[in-house]
Amino acid sequence: MLGMEFKERTIHVYNTEGNVMELLLTKEQVQEAIDFLEGCKKEMK
Repeated sequence: MLGMEFKERTIHVYNTEGNVMELLLTKEQVQEAIDFLEGCKKEMK
């Protein structure tokens, strides 16, 4: 399972080993991640 953490003005996305896979730095990147997670949530219903 992936992990996410909000740190200072960025979101860090971690892999299962605890390594940072991606940094989301801009509002657009964060919104894209939110939209993706909302889509996943709808598919799981």
